[in-house]
Amino acid sequence: MSVSAFHSELLLLETQEESVRELLRLGAQPHHDAVLLSRLRRLVAWGPEDLLCYRSDIGDERARRLQTQIDLARGLLYSPIRRLPVELLARILETCARSHRDRYTIEDEGDDIELERLRRTHLLPLAQVCALWRTVVFETPSFWSDIIVDDEYWPESMQPHLDILEVSIQRSKARPLRIICAANENAAAQPLARLAQEAHRWRTVFLCIHEASIPTLLPIRGRLRVLEHLELSTSTGIRRLPWGDIFAECPKLTELVVTGHPANIPEVLPWRQLTRLAIYRNNIHRYIDRLAVLLSDFSGALSLNSLITRIGSSAPPPPVPQTSTITALVLLLSFDVEAEAEATEAEKLDIIANIMGAFVVPELSFFALKPEPEPEARRLPPWNPQAFESLLSRSSIAGSLRRLTLVALITGEELLRALEMLPALTVLCVADPPEWHLLDEGTLEGLCRTAPQLRLTRLHYATHTSVEPSFLRMVEHHATGDDIFELGLISLPQSALAIEETTRDGLDLLVRQGLVRLETASCRSDEGDWHVWFGRDRLGVPLL
Repeated sequence: MSVSAFHSELLLLETQEESVRELLRLGAQPHHDAVLLSRLRRLVAWGPEDLLCYRSDIGDERARRLQTQIDLARGLLYSPIRRLPVELLARILETCARSHRDRYTIEDEGDDIELERLRRTHLLPLAQVCALWRTVVFETPSFWSDIIVDDEYWPESMQPHLDILEVSIQRSKARPLRIICAANENAAAQPLARLAQEAHRWRTVFLCIHEASIPTLLPIRGRLRVLEHLELSTSTGIRRLPWGDIFAECPKLTELVVTGHPANIPEVLPWRQLTRLAIYRNNIHRYIDRLAVLLSDFSGALSLNSLITRIGSSAPPPPVPQTSTITALVLLLSFDVEAEAEATEAEKLDIIANIMGAFVVPELSFFALKPEPEPEARRLPPWNPQAFESLLSRSSIAGSLRRLTLVALITGEELLRALEMLPALTVLCVADPPEWHLLDEGTLEGLCRTAPQLRLTRLHYATHTSVEPSFLRMVEHHATGDDIFELGLISLPQSALAIEETTRDGLDLLVRQGLVRLETASCRSDEGDWHVWFGRDRLGVPLL
């Protein structure tokens, strides 16, 4: 028999092939059709042998058809993903598919973008694979529980957009919601009002809110039972928004982020249960006295994020220190280019002093001074040793402060003076200023000599120079063996982490002995804005 005349007995009939394609679309198995199931198994087992008989006739349409049918049969019978439980398939799709929150943010602007967000067009490719995937996508609440709305880009006739929003609300079922909503001043309140009806499911919420929208929120009072994270973006002017006691009853609320004028912060909040609070406001030194009074009942980690854009002809008077049970104080402060050029060094130090001087913090265990991660900020904040010493003294925390992060314009001598006052310090995070090497040989020797009572358990150091042998001696001094010493080395932009050979061998020995845990990283920012790397965590209190 000639090869070209060969005809495989395994080829499916057209009706059988169509049945296989339909089963693949439906995500079903051919268990009900024993004849078809037997044909498919024979096709997968013996089809490759028959295919070889076709191969010498490259253009034979039957060879291509047989290969297609073999692939279809394998996909139907043996594809691993088709044997997965639906719950596991849903988790895989959640993990691998780009999530709604990663794909869109409130900063994405435009009518088309808003419609894409509402329709969740990024889910369509998943839903079009087969009927099973379509069902998984449409009936898995987690695919629909992230809701982003900016009614500035809604048409005058809102009903079609409201109908699309309703689809997400219904498909999310009873799952807690993550909501990002910008309710604009001159827009109708329908989207916010509809979301407010689901307040009992709000878990993580960002509201860009105007005074005209607040009455729409009144019905949520007492219904925020699962709310854990709240972000409020308000006007930069003083509006004294009529919050009332909307957020009085939030039994699970632990994190709050506020952007805008401090006067717009709701006064009635469950302050004592909050563990983290971040406030974003330019020129925050002008409002620090009001903030300090408001935060007298707050006992968590406070992050103040401020870009100083103007100094002004008259600085505000020094604030009256207010007592607070804050446990962590993270200051992210920078001067923009104009303020940097306008202000004298004394004026900049006074601003730092005013902010530190607003607080009496007897429970403080973590203090950080870092740059504000804004593109306009180009220099590190200055270090004010007198203001820091005053904070320690009036708060009586010199013997209890355990963590210190300084990404600031500080010299090695100033650093050592600060450490001498902190005998209980165990965690230190510092970075080289652009102009000099902070942990030079003298400073490293001082970490062993000048403050002998200091027993660090963790040191993170960001440097733009090499790590010298004196660094190894300092690490050996603190790696006592009682607790493993955690060492993090970060190379700043435009530099490689260079470790002298003897130092590298010594660190390697300490690691192998189990005395040191070493981690290295690279600050992958442009040289001009590397400060962003140190302040990118919004609410947390990162080491650097």
